[in-house]
Amino acid sequence: MHNNDSPILPKSAQQLMGNNAAPEKVDDRQIVYQSEAMHQMMRMVERVAPSNATVLVMGESGTGKELIAHAIHQRSHRRNKPFVAINCGALRETLLESELFGHEKG
Repeated sequence: MHNNDSPILPKSAQQLMGNNAAPEKVDDRQIVYQSEAMHQMMRMVERVAPSNATVLVMGESGTGKELIAHAIHQRSHRRNKPFVAINCGALRETLLESELFGHEKG
């Protein structure tokens, strides 16, 4: 997730992603789970969503990281603002660092 206070990320992310932007809203019912680990994950989503905490969602490919990020976003006070999903693994390390943290000439 990003904070819209950052002037670099939303514009740059849009340029990087082109028309591959994630949908604005995701229905939590798309998250199908039975395991205790996922029940714990969803409880954690409920706890962190109302906070201003920075959240890093990590996991293997295809495990639903983006769905979890959407669930957090939909429960947060930023739910009416854009959600921008970025596949950080698809970006060169130097480009990712520059886009997330900015850069200085020189």
